[in-house]
Amino acid sequence: LFYSYGYDVYGIDIDETAIENARFNFENLFRSEGVKYLFIREDILNLRKLRETVLTEKFNVLLFPNILSYIRKDQFKRLMQEVKLMLDEKGMFFIRFRSPRDMRVGMGRKIGDGEYILR
Repeated sequence: LFYSYGYDVYGIDIDETAIENARFNFENLFRSEGVKYLFIREDILNLRKLRETVLTEKFNVLLFPNILSYIRKDQFKRLMQEVKLMLDEKGMFFIRFRSPRDMRVGMGRKIGDGEYILR
């Protein structure tokens, strides 16, 4: 959506197939003249490394669509410190969590307070 309105888009995903699909979509379906996009295969927990090497600019908007259900609380806290450093002065951060009423909440092997591994 942001790309179609002329915003540069950067995406990070740990899964190579997801990166390939995003590249295909942007190269073949969503062409927008003069707008940049970059998709990087990386663990979001390595955001500091990306911030220091590839994503060195400040961002207006950061979106985290439901990825935080897959990391531990201590990892979340460290990630939020990195996110804060990536936003420009008036930058916005959008985050989506699962509802506590989601059928997957509390399933799997317990590994911490409110933390479970689904397999």
